[in-house]
Amino acid sequence: MLKGQTAVVTGGSRGIGRAVTLKLAENGADVAVVYAGNEQAAQEACALAGRFSVRCRAYRCDVSDFSRTKALVENILSDFGQIDVLVN
Repeated sequence: MLKGQTAVVTGGSRGIGRAVTLKLAENGADVAVVYAGNEQAAQEACALAGRFSVRCRAYRCDVSDFSRTKALVENILSDFGQIDVLVN
């Protein structure tokens, strides 16, 4: 259903965000997991998402900082080529 699309999930490493990350991956989306501080949780979320044969990368970013968020978007576009879905 989402094969070939890229989703960005802020807070995608824990709780509801992690569940959303996994559901998007289950439905075929490549996922960029944005986390604030817990890299291990973000890497675990990506490892679980990878079981669905999708690409998943973790990015640390304080999304309340515009310049950092702009750099985040540029990095995601460089890595994935597009952003189709944003979950914040």
